[in-house]
Amino acid sequence: NGADGTGGGADGTGGAGKVNGANGAGGTGSANGVDGTPSASDRGATTTPTTADEPVATARHDGGGTCDRGQIGLGGIIYKLPDGQNGLPDFSKLTPVGQTQVDQLDVPTRAWSDGFPGRPDLVEWFSIVFAGIIDVPATGDYTFALNSDDGANLYIDHAKLIDNDGTHAPRQVNSAPVHLAAGKHFVEVPWYQGPRVLIAIQLFWQKPGDAALSIVPKAALSHGSDCELENLGKF
Repeated sequence: NGADGTGGGADGTGGAGKVNGANGAGGTGSANGVDGTPSASDRGATTTPTTADEPVATARHDGGGTCDRGQIGLGGIIYKLPDGQNGLPDFSKLTPVGQTQVDQLDVPTRAWSDGFPGRPDLVEWFSIVFAGIIDVPATGDYTFALNSDDGANLYIDHAKLIDNDGTHAPRQVNSAPVHLAAGKHFVEVPWYQGPRVLIAIQLFWQKPGDAALSIVPKAALSHGSDCELENLGKF
């Protein structure tokens, strides 16, 4: 983060990509991150959307099983990070220290000393992996965006659409348009907060027919009671 907390508005746009909801076939050319790293779908990964009655494994730390999807918003698993962490960690090497929940991912830029909303103890050197289900209202092309301080990535059906990783001031990165079938899809946003001065994490979408991006609303998000993070190893 810069001393004055200001950041650029770089766009991480890439070629058009697809995540098909009907047959789960991985698309091609989805957005690369700011460092040019190919996304999962660029590497030919297959994405499989969820269905309303499909059980989902619980968070990795509680030993497996299934959980219901009755909770509004996204669940989150909290990790403490070592001082000096630069970039999202290897979560398979960390032990969770807690859980949280957000109705929607909308934490505009705020002072680090204010902490994460509802968790004033989380001020620096921590990470939260948010996960759950996003309910896509209509089949069509969607654009997503992440504004974060520090790094964050976006996965839909386990395919990386946005790479906004690294220690940086608040910065928004947009995905390329991605084709989604109407219905429920996995959504995962690993995010970390490094050193002071600022905190920010926001998830936007632009639906077919929308003129601009807007925050993904809580009505479109849900999660199981133990937070759906069964694919943490991919991060």
